[in-house]
Amino acid sequence: MLRAHGLASCPQYTAPITQGTLDDWGWALHVEPCAGSCYDGFYFSGPIADELRPYAGLGVSVRLYGTGFCGTVEGCALQPVGYDFQNPCGPTAVLRSSWGRVKAIYR
Repeated sequence: MLRAHGLASCPQYTAPITQGTLDDWGWALHVEPCAGSCYDGFYFSGPIADELRPYAGLGVSVRLYGTGFCGTVEGCALQPVGYDFQNPCGPTAVLRSSWGRVKAIYR
């Protein structure tokens, strides 16, 4: 059985869906997540892929914003709405948090 799920940020497009380096698959670009990060890999095509194609294979780290979904034959797909460059490519930053800080977020 094929399971599918979607990814988004709230408020919409305020956090990157993924960050990594780009590979050119010909018909689409693929984001290879940074080593040690918590991000997933995604493929995408369209106008933003055309803009980013010159950076594929160069090791440039890019953050992509948009909506992602998994469950396709090729893996997880992304509908990007924006991007920015983030160097270096590395592990996801972790902030130490207390229970009081977590509760304050939801007040």
